[in-house]
Amino acid sequence: MDEQELFRWKFGMRIRLRRAVIGLSQTELAERLGYSNKTIISKIESGKNEPPLSKVKAFADALETTMAYLMGWAENEFDLTTEEYELICKYRKADRHDKETVKQVLSRYQEDTDFAVG
Repeated sequence: MDEQELFRWKFGMRIRLRRAVIGLSQTELAERLGYSNKTIISKIESGKNEPPLSKVKAFADALETTMAYLMGWAENEFDLTTEEYELICKYRKADRHDKETVKQVLSRYQEDTDFAVG
């Protein structure tokens, strides 16, 4: 598999994963992007077709993610570092007591965040 084929395959996988996470069918994604049917989505997801560069932003918006994630520029869909991602995975495995401890420690930094979690 050459670099271009690998890029197409990875891009397609990211689209398929995001579509599954937000619960969209190929037909629904096609509709959001203005395609008349799901054929192009299927071909892009399978790596047969290269995504049109003019549509990457539309794909990201429709899939509620970033262009950086879809293009493979970000390590994951939330643009986290590997260390941040690993910490989240460890937090998810923690018991309730340990999660509360982590929340208490991190609450000291709440004012420094750019976003609100509700």
